[in-house]
Amino acid sequence: MAETKPDRFFNGFALRALYGGWRPCRTLVFAAFIFMLLVLPPVSEVRGEDAAVPGIMAVYGDTRGNPDIHRKVVEGILKFNPRVVFHVGDLVRKGAGQKEWANFKEIIAPLTDKAEFFPVRGNHDAGSSHYFDTFTLPGNEKWYSVERHGVQFVLLDTNSRLSPGSEQYRWLEAELRRFSRKDKFVAVVLHHSPFSTGIFSDEKGLQKKIVPLFEKYAVDIVFSGHHHFYERLRVHDVTYIVTGGGGDPLHFQLRYSPDSAVFMNVHHFCIFNVSGNELVLAAYDVDLNPIDQHRIRKRK
Repeated sequence: MAETKPDRFFNGFALRALYGGWRPCRTLVFAAFIFMLLVLPPVSEVRGEDAAVPGIMAVYGDTRGNPDIHRKVVEGILKFNPRVVFHVGDLVRKGAGQKEWANFKEIIAPLTDKAEFFPVRGNHDAGSSHYFDTFTLPGNEKWYSVERHGVQFVLLDTNSRLSPGSEQYRWLEAELRRFSRKDKFVAVVLHHSPFSTGIFSDEKGLQKKIVPLFEKYAVDIVFSGHHHFYERLRVHDVTYIVTGGGGDPLHFQLRYSPDSAVFMNVHHFCIFNVSGNELVLAAYDVDLNPIDQHRIRKRK
């Protein structure tokens, strides 16, 4: 993952060549350093159209509470010029409010002008047709899958039935079985978090119904929201990212769990991409300060 500040080839090795005295073994190093300084462009941050890096993706969610913070989150995401953006739900406060959807579309327009945008429904988005009027999505638009930049994404609707035997459950297992035959990362995106240490209790229903499928078919990472903070957990070799810091009032940590590695109650977003056999993820607050960095090796 690229750093958030420019880095220009001044490292300790090159400086030692400059100030350590002229020795025969250092002449070549110095010449190479001068070449890099005068000829090669600086290593820059992944920002703006001129610094686009293929395969950069973003994920965030729970934007219903504060349009001003949502705008700052969008501005931060745009600094990394992602090709694909995922939203983990609760896009608006009231799903039946048509004006809220119009405001949401206006805020994300700079993103959708440059990137694909794939949301899932949160509990605040359900109850009207505005969600489906706003987006044109694959499949039945409630749950669907896409493959982008070395990752197979499965996007679920936790407002619809997910119990064994239900239509969505059968579809989910078929997709995970199909993806397990491919040498790609598998990511699940849904609104309600199966695991967290926040003010809401764990989703015992999801743990019982679909988490066994995540473990059986070697899902690599699960992105969720509903809780308004950032948290990274690892349960039975599956990484869970709670990224509900897109604008809603923040929640606090309520309890301890040995599965929780990082917890930050800040507004934020996540940037990630695939590099070789690793999925590289970083989370940033709205001032572009990194709050977490993590690498995940492909599960077998």
